[in-house]
This record gives sequence, C-alpha cells and structure tokens, in this order.
Amino acid sequence: MSIVIDALAGPISLQDCGRFGHRHLGVSWQGAMDQLAFESANWLCGNPTPRAALELGPGSLTLSFEDEGYFAYCGQAHRGHLIRQGEEYRLFPGWRYPFEAGDHLNLTPSGEGVYGYLAVRGGIALPQLMDSCSTDPDLERSKLPARPLLKGDRLPLGDQQSPLPEIEGIARRPHNTRLRYLPAHEEWAPAMRLLVSRSVSRMGIRLHGDHPYQLPLESVTKPVFPGAIQLPPDGHPIVLGRGCQTTGGYPVLGYLLQPDLDHLVQSPPGCELTLEPCTLTQANQVQRQYQGYRYQLQRGLYGTGS
Repeated sequence: MSIVIDALAGPISLQDCGRFGHRHLGVSWQGAMDQLAFESANWLCGNPTPRAALELGPGSLTLSFEDEGYFAYCGQAHRGHLIRQGEEYRLFPGWRYPFEAGDHLNLTPSGEGVYGYLAVRGGIALPQLMDSCSTDPDLERSKLPARPLLKGDRLPLGDQQSPLPEIEGIARRPHNTRLRYLPAHEEWAPAMRLLVSRSVSRMGIRLHGDHPYQLPLESVTKPVFPGAIQLPPDGHPIVLGRGCQTTGGYPVLGYLLQPDLDHLVQSPPGCELTLEPCTLTQANQVQRQYQGYRYQLQRGLYGTGS
C-alpha cells in the first residue's frame, strides 16, 4: 500500500511526534508544528499512537492512492477535494474519509491558518532515522525521510490493527490569540502586543511590536527549545518553532507555554497576538487543562485514554 506525490508547491514535509534524545549532538526535535492537529488526524484514522503524517504549510498538494484505506485532514489551512472516476467531492477539515485505488486528493490553501496535517490509517511507514521519521534537511539532504518531499515520491503505508473510531469527525478548535509565557527574568516580564511577520518558518516565528524591546542583560549562549522567546538586536522577538536550533546567542525573554505554541504556529502573517507573563503555578494549570482536553478528545473517539 502506498500513496504517490503527483504535484506540490510550498513547504510539505513528513512529520511524527519528533526526534528526541539527540539535542546534545546538535540534532533538533522537529515533529509536527501543531501537535494537537497532528494527533487529531491520526486518532481519526484509527492510529491511537500517532504515526508519521504529511505536514502541509501554506502551499498545495496533489497525490494519488494506489490502494484502499482511510485518511483525515486536520487544520484550517487548506481546502480539500477527492477526485474519484472523474467526479469531484469536497472534503471538510476534521473528518475521516475512505479512499480507493485510483483516487486523487487535491489540497489547496484556504487563507486560514498556516499548517495542515494529512494522516492515513497505518501511517506512512518509512524507515526511521534516529528514532523518528520527521523531516530534517540538516541530517541527510538526499534521502527520505530526512529531506523534504518531491514530486514522484512514493510513500509506503503501514498496517494498523486497532479498530477505527465510530466517530468520523471532531469539532474545530477555536484559535486563541492570547498566549502565555514563563518569564526568564523576574525583573522584566511585560505583556506584549505583537503582530506575526512574514518571516515564518519551522525554525521560528518573528513578531513585531509598536516599538523595539530592550532587555538590560548580556547575551549568553544557552540551550534553547521550541517555545523559547529570543530577542535579537533589532528588538523584535522571535519564538522558536519545532525545527529550531539547539543553542542560541540571543537573550531569552521567556518560554511560551507548549499548549499555546500550537496556536502561535497557526497564526498567519498580520495576526495580532498578546503575549502575557504567567507564574509557574498558572503554567502547570494550563498544561493540566490541555492534557485534559487531549484525554477527552481521545476518549470520545476510542472510549479510552490509551
């Protein structure tokens, strides 16, 4: 079983839960930018343990199916159409659909959101590189899964023994523009109103305020991870994404809460955001609420939290 990439435009990569345990070697985490959308697409497809899926940035994708199975798209960044024997059927985000051999799937930008996730039942079954199938061009530029996808790539599908959920769709998650961060310095923890710039990638999202920010501290190179808020010399913050480097020389203002990072990466250029400082107690409460939401979503699909 496999799918074939017929055409693509824009950033499209293969992502899973991420590549962990190697940052001391300079290897970044990678993994899905919007983790909940990635997990939701997998859960809908009957992959209770999320497997490798396609992450689509603001671009288009056309692929064909060589066998029958199921797929789901989660995210708001694309419109989808399934073409079967010359007939075109509109698809909706957050729903599972069957596919047959010879079907074609077309995904085009919707103008909403930034990332979308296409999962298939059984997942995309490429050999892992350092315990992950996530694309990372810094590891090996010539081979899958490390390199970005290309026209003509044939992606094998895995087997899945778990039953499909009876529920075929899930509700759209509201987009939040009020994001919380843990300050790195007690003496400097402002609320910041910022706009998402056009300088956006898997490595980081540059934000612009009404005025440059200044942090009265020396720049110290320190380990960083997704969600770290760096302040370059121009005074406009950069929030590091899932594909960020492992160390950085810019001062760190704080750390965006991981549940809010999903909302940030789905904010298109020009979107106005508010970054508000929070305490460790508040951060733990946000994390518990997020895990509770994930549990309820998965339990609603599978009737269990496993």
